[in-house]
Amino acid sequence: MFREDLYYRLNILKINLPALRERKEDILSLVDSFIKGHLQQLGKEDIQLSNKVKDILTHYDWPGNIRQLKNICERLVVLSQFSLLTDGDIEKIFIDCGDDNSHPLSGTPPANTQISSTDKNTMNGSSSFLSEIKQLERVRIKEALEKNRYNKTKAAKMLGINRTTLWRRMKELNIEDLLTSSG
Repeated sequence: MFREDLYYRLNILKINLPALRERKEDILSLVDSFIKGHLQQLGKEDIQLSNKVKDILTHYDWPGNIRQLKNICERLVVLSQFSLLTDGDIEKIFIDCGDDNSHPLSGTPPANTQISSTDKNTMNGSSSFLSEIKQLERVRIKEALEKNRYNKTKAAKMLGINRTTLWRRMKELNIEDLLTSSG
């Protein structure tokens, strides 16, 4: 049972914060801030977003609000291999999240976003594409573990994810056998 007097102590100021989908003009400045923060945290070089990526991020509904946007930005930074992020990078990130129907490239694209037939075929998800993503993630995790002498906490920090996420991804990618065999 919740103490009623405690409610009145906490109920000092009400702040109405609209959902991210209702304030699309804030998305790009939030993306910029999150990406810069993650770049600094990981000591990586600056990353630019293509206009198509900006368009996709701006038109997506963000059902998970700012937390989802921040997580996507973190994944973009961690998994980026080049200084310019493209729609293919966004596609990989949303597919990795596990729900193909929730990512911005599924369904009907925004009116001013053009998606090529090649992109549509890729979005429909070939198993080889998904296996390539998993293989890349597996390699990155193994490298981080090796560089940090198999210290999961340090490896997770290097990858820009929390330790629990690292443990879960290791289990999903069958990497935990690497730790048991190495001592």
